Amino acid sequence: MHQLDSISAKQRYLWEDSLRRREERITQFNAKEKDSNKAWLAQHEDFMKKMRLEQAKNDSLSLIKYDSLLSHVNYKDSSRLIIRDVPCKSIPEQVYAYKNLVKLVYAKTEITYIDKGIFELPKLDTLVLSQNELIDSKLPIPKNETITFLDLSNNKLTTTPKKLKNLKELKALKLNDNLLGANGCKVKLHKLKKIEYLNLSNNELTELPKKLYKLKNLTELYLNNNSITSLKGLEKLHNLKELELSGNPVFLDPRYLVGLDSLEKLTLHKCGLIYIPPEIDQLQNLKKLILPENWLTSIPPEIGDLHKLENLMVYKNRLTSVPDEIYGLKNLLWLDIYHNQITEISDKIGQLSKLEILFLSYNKLKVLPDTLGSMLQLKELYAHHNQLRAVPNLSRLKNLEYLHLYNNHITEFPESVAKLTQLKELNLSDNLITEFPYEIRNLTNLKFIYLDHNQTIMYGLPYERFKMALKELNDKGVRIKFDYPRKGN
Repeated sequence: MHQLDSISAKQRYLWEDSLRRREERITQFNAKEKDSNKAWLAQHEDFMKKMRLEQAKNDSLSLIKYDSLLSHVNYKDSSRLIIRDVPCKSIPEQVYAYKNLVKLVYAKTEITYIDKGIFELPKLDTLVLSQNELIDSKLPIPKNETITFLDLSNNKLTTTPKKLKNLKELKALKLNDNLLGANGCKVKLHKLKKIEYLNLSNNELTELPKKLYKLKNLTELYLNNNSITSLKGLEKLHNLKELELSGNPVFLDPRYLVGLDSLEKLTLHKCGLIYIPPEIDQLQNLKKLILPENWLTSIPPEIGDLHKLENLMVYKNRLTSVPDEIYGLKNLLWLDIYHNQITEISDKIGQLSKLEILFLSYNKLKVLPDTLGSMLQLKELYAHHNQLRAVPNLSRLKNLEYLHLYNNHITEFPESVAKLTQLKELNLSDNLITEFPYEIRNLTNLKFIYLDHNQTIMYGLPYERFKMALKELNDKGVRIKFDYPRKGN
C-alpha cells in the first residue's frame, strides 16, 4: 500500500500543479484582454439590446397572455406538455387539470418554486424541470408511485431535496449542473431504492455521495467534472454498467475497482492519471475503456485479459509503446492511440481481426507493419502526422472507407490504395509524392480526395493522365484538393 500511496500523492501533486499553472495563464490572458474588450462589449450589448427588442415585437408568445395560451390546449386528452423558454416564476394552476399527463417539461422558464400538485398528477411518469432557478431543497414532494424520471439539472440546488425518498418508483434522476458540493454538504440519495440512472456531474463534489453503495439497482453513474479523489464505496455497486468520472483528480485504487463485476463502460477523460492498476483485469465485462488526455506513460499488460473489450481509447497520453497483450483482444473494434510518443507498432496488430477503426496519428512511427493489410474488417485508418516513408500493401482491405496518411514523408503513391474501391475519403496531403496514378479514377465511391502540398512533377504523360483522372472524379462530384498550377505559369 505504501507504493500506491506514493503514486497517489504524485498524481495529486501533478494535478494541483497543472491547475495552478492553468489559473496563472487565465489570469495573464484576462489582464491583457480586459481593456481591449471594453469597447467591443459595449457595442455587443447595444446590438443585443436591439435584437431583443426586435424579437419581442415578433414573438407570438409575447402577444398572448401565458395563462390564456394554456387554456387553449385540450387538457383532457393531452399526455405531453412541453414548455420551454417562457419566462414565469411558477407553474400555473391550470396545469393541474391535465389529468392524463405522462410527460411534463418546464425547462428554461425561470421558475423558483414548484407546488406539490405537480407531483400529484395521477399518470405522470416523466418530470423535467431543468434550466430553472430552483434553490430550495425543501421541495414539496408528496408520496408518489408513478414518476420514474426526474430532471432537476441546471438549477441552483445546494442540497439534495429531502423528500426525494417519497418518489417510490423513481429510476432515473438528473441533478447535474447544480451546487450540491459547494458548501461541503453531504449528498444523500441512499433511500432511492429503485434508482438505476444517476447524474451528479458538475456539482463541485469532493467525495462520493454518502451510502452510495445502498443503491443496489444503480446501472449508470455520471460524476464527471467534480473534484472527487477517492472511489471508496464504488466496490459494492455490483450492478453498475457505466461509470463516468472524467474531469476528476481521481486515483484508481484497486480496492475500489475489483467489485465492479458488471461494469461495461469506464470513462476517465482528463483525470491526470499516471497509473492504471493491474487489477483492472478484474473488470471482465468491460467493453469500453476510455482513458484519453491523461499522463499515462504505460498501459498494464493485464488489459489484454479484458476479453470482452471492444473500444480502447488512450489518445493524448505519454505512451512510448503498446504492450503486445493488447493485440490479443479478439473482440476489439476500435483502438485509439492517437497523439502519444509511440515509435513502433508490432506486427501482432494483425491479430485484431475484428478491428474496424484504428487511430495511429501524431506519433513517431517510421514504419507500419505489413500485417495491417490482413485486417479485413478495417473501415477507418488514421496514421497522419508520423514519419512514414512508405505504406504496406492494403489492397485486401475491401471495407476501408477512410484513409488519412497526410503529414508524413511518403515519397511514392501507394499502388494498393488505387484498389480500395470502397474508399470515401483519401488524404495524402503534405507528403513527398512526385507522381499520382491514372488509376485513382477507379475509386468510384470517393467523396473527398486531398493530394495537395506534395512534390508533384507537373509535366509529362503521367501527369496529363492523372489530370484526366482528376477531371473524371470532379465530374462525379468528388471534392478535390490539389495544387493546380496557376494560369499563365
